[in-house]
Amino acid sequence: MRTVPRGQAFAAFATSGASGAPDDNDPGDADDDGDDGEQEQSGRGAHKGLYRQRRPLARAAEFLIRFSSNGDTLGGVNEERLSRRSILRLAGLAAASFGVGAWKAEGAEGGGPAAVESGAVTCVLTPELTAGPYYIPNEKLRRNITDGHPGTTLIIQLAVVDASTCKPIKGASVDIWHADAAGNYSGFGAGSASRTFMRGIQKTDARGIATFRTVYPGWYPGRSVHIHVKVHVRGNVVHTGQLFFSDTLTDRVYRNVPYSKRPSRTTRNANDSIFVNGGRKSILNVRRRSAGGYLGKITMGVHRS
Repeated sequence: MRTVPRGQAFAAFATSGASGAPDDNDPGDADDDGDDGEQEQSGRGAHKGLYRQRRPLARAAEFLIRFSSNGDTLGGVNEERLSRRSILRLAGLAAASFGVGAWKAEGAEGGGPAAVESGAVTCVLTPELTAGPYYIPNEKLRRNITDGHPGTTLIIQLAVVDASTCKPIKGASVDIWHADAAGNYSGFGAGSASRTFMRGIQKTDARGIATFRTVYPGWYPGRSVHIHVKVHVRGNVVHTGQLFFSDTLTDRVYRNVPYSKRPSRTTRNANDSIFVNGGRKSILNVRRRSAGGYLGKITMGVHRS
């Protein structure tokens, strides 16, 4: 379990309880990366009182409770038993460390942070990183972006929060794109102009979460393994960045087909010029899924305008 340095509270959305609805084409996802409608409704009701809290620390604690390891407890404390004083105390404890309720990430090296400093909630702004040459605007609004391409299943859940208040941003458009297992981008290269694999857009839900079903990205020369992301709020681009993986995890995934059919990758995180200039704060927190593959999560702090 990764311990966050003192002063950082909302470490990287590293829990399993705050997931989006199951993929329409993958009912098997419901066990660990989706909620059914009844659970969704119940969750909103359970937190209704907390949303009435106006103080930032109360919102901070509510955020932590929602994204706890089993969906309704934080470090063994049931949310229904929390008094207002307990809520504020939890937020204060979070400012020192995010060790409670967090999962063990697969080969974790870091993660996207958000912070509480000096008793006031201030989510860290996610570093801006280049969009690269393979961006195509106006992609399809869809959750499953694989287009049937082979690879290790990867469910990605991206939480978008206001960097000033830590409140989830509902209705943001999250745009992701990345290489397939063979290291190719759709829309580029011979015979790929009309292809759309590994590209898509999702809207964030009431909890600020956008969920995608894809495959673990392949490598290509000069870059470590990554996923590109843009966040749009009310039609404006508020964040452009890249998401990374630990080298340990990538080594493990690449031992399997179809990745193992390719030569060994040539660039690791430490040799990637983009990663070393801000990418460490954008490493996905990843765990294995009981249904197979992996689930990766991260929180992105953005300014609304």
